Amino acid sequence: MSHVIKLPENITIHYVSEHMNSLKSALGDATGDVDFDASQVETLDTAGIQLMLVILKTLVGKNVKVRWVGANDVFTSSIEGLGLADKFSFA
Repeated sequence: MSHVIKLPENITIHYVSEHMNSLKSALGDATGDVDFDASQVETLDTAGIQLMLVILKTLVGKNVKVRWVGANDVFTSSIEGLGLADKFSFA
């Protein structure tokens, strides 16, 4: 079973705690594939990227396959700018 999680517009330090709680809730006990829809992301800072890395690490630890749906330039360039594209499977 695949879960689709739509990422919020702003994934920044100001919202990390709120987003962490909502992502954990949305993912629940995900065991199938998870598709993250990053098409609406307008701002993403280092704290937001760290949040996404924690979520990815948790999912990978559960053997959940993660895919990126509509990852826009803001999302991908922010991650690539920090040299983390391989962690997000963009490379």
